[in-house]
Amino acid sequence: MEFIVHELYEDIGACKGKAWCGTCHGAIVQGVNHIEDMSDGELKTLQGVSTVPQSRLACQIMLEDNLDGMIFKIIGAD
Repeated sequence: MEFIVHELYEDIGACKGKAWCGTCHGAIVQGVNHIEDMSDGELKTLQGVSTVPQSRLACQIMLEDNLDGMIFKIIGAD
């Protein structure tokens, strides 16, 4: 999420990465969702903001090798 805020969108991250606000809600456009299990907080927030399958909160995704080749789109940030 830090990369997104500093490089792409300044108007996200109202909760400072605590998975509460959903402003960093993103869809997995390409790749398999092989990211670690979601926390209860992320699941609860996504239930309130998402009808999109294969979506996550960017603040809850750590940059790791297993993300190589995946493409994400921040929903509502066109």
